[in-house]
Amino acid sequence: MVQKKKETAELRYLSFICLDEKNFLNQFLIIIVTFATFLEDSTNLNEKVKYIEDARLIYNSYDVCEWIKAGFDENSGGYCVYHKEHQFSSTGGGGRAEKIVGKILKNKGKQIEFLPEIKDKNSDIKFDEQTWDIKYINNANFKTIRGYIQDVLKKKSDNCIFYFTKSEVFEELRKATDMEVGKMKKLERINEMPNIYYIFETETLKLLWKK
Repeated sequence: MVQKKKETAELRYLSFICLDEKNFLNQFLIIIVTFATFLEDSTNLNEKVKYIEDARLIYNSYDVCEWIKAGFDENSGGYCVYHKEHQFSSTGGGGRAEKIVGKILKNKGKQIEFLPEIKDKNSDIKFDEQTWDIKYINNANFKTIRGYIQDVLKKKSDNCIFYFTKSEVFEELRKATDMEVGKMKKLERINEMPNIYYIFETETLKLLWKK
């Protein structure tokens, strides 16, 4: 009887030790993961700080005789500069839409150059080492949007951003894009199509079609 009680006590003690070791290991793993996360966050923070510092140097280096500095975002390192030969349309809301899109992209950390106009043959902006056109389509129909895509094709821009605030326009944009993609595939010229993006309400650049 005494022996049995002794064995039961030993088993309880061993169970306690094992449980205690398990808890210790769990806590130790939590500490390791927390420390690793801290190191990763610190590295990311240092990289972000350096990115913003480098971006500020680039922004400040633009020649004011040639460029207009339109804003630097201290939180993301994004900026906008307007070439003095870039023309913002004063009719139809196109020029205002370009500035709105530029501001949205700047606040997302993009470094935006508004390019000089060369007989309507230049793209509107450049960032991420690619050229982009901006089209305001709030009052545009299917046919007008197709014309805009064809215009971008002539300019040979890498991408096109369609900006609108009316939800019903999206369906017109989608149909026009599908039609142009189908046409270019039949002509075996699909590689000439620009990537199609849009910005609506959320102020987020979204992809509609990519080659």
